[in-house]
Amino acid sequence: MAFDLSITRFVRAFVVILVVLALVSVVGLYFESGLSALPEPLLFLYISVVLAYGVFRQELEHPRVQVAFGIGVAGYGALVYLQTGGIFWLVLGIAAVVIIGRNVLFLRE
Repeated sequence: MAFDLSITRFVRAFVVILVVLALVSVVGLYFESGLSALPEPLLFLYISVVLAYGVFRQELEHPRVQVAFGIGVAGYGALVYLQTGGIFWLVLGIAAVVIIGRNVLFLRE
């Protein structure tokens, strides 16, 4: 039981650090490059916040959280693919859309 609690604390601390880094990235890039540099860090912030919500509410397995996370990952994959190309980002975006579709079907049931 103590092991589970320490893992939970570690994961929560990691997610908080991830959200803080994403927020610092958004603010820093805004002041450095203006609005044109914000789409990628804003998507990263969105994904981090959805992950934090799922971790702290213990709802990572819930289809709503998975759909929201999948939308963020699909958006991030599409954005990076359009900016740089690369088959990895295209495959990541397609996989996220498949996950979204599967979870939307679960939400309808």
